[in-house]
Amino acid sequence: MNTLMRELTRAKRIRVTNPAGTDLKFNVRGRRGRGVSGMARRSGDVTGAPEIEAYIAPVERDTAGVLVVDGSTSLTGVVKQAIKIRIENGVAQSISGGYDARKLSRILREAKSPASLRVCELGIGLNPLARIRGSIIEDEGMLGTAHVALGDNTKLGGKNSAPTHIDLVFKNPHIQFDGVTVLEGKHLTV
Repeated sequence: MNTLMRELTRAKRIRVTNPAGTDLKFNVRGRRGRGVSGMARRSGDVTGAPEIEAYIAPVERDTAGVLVVDGSTSLTGVVKQAIKIRIENGVAQSISGGYDARKLSRILREAKSPASLRVCELGIGLNPLARIRGSIIEDEGMLGTAHVALGDNTKLGGKNSAPTHIDLVFKNPHIQFDGVTVLEGKHLTV
């Protein structure tokens, strides 16, 4: 995890794709990679077990592409039908799919905050024993998944203050830092 956090910090551009249709480009220049180890070792540490992940808050107005959520969401649990989100200038422009997509759209509308539509996090799951079960703390920490969140990232090293933070998990990511592959499905190369 520490190596991946260092590489996240060094990276300038990240590209994430997956077989379901995700193809996103993130600017992370100047942002610090962070992690959740699932272990609280010092007074004041905050963690969630069995979550193990490395994450970063992308530059708020510089994420673009398509996100296809085929794992789970922090709102609906395991998705029944993939959610497709088109993103421009760091903001979700359109959301399509079935029930899960409609619920996500409704919650974002009810938030009445444009900041809730902004991409605020890219996380990479690292726990080889985790499974997608509909519990976001386990789902987003599973090796072989990644997640993008919409909404608040002020506690993650970002600058987007929003009334929501919604995690969106997708499977089988291919992730490149500055053109170099660091994750292919469940295979880390760093």
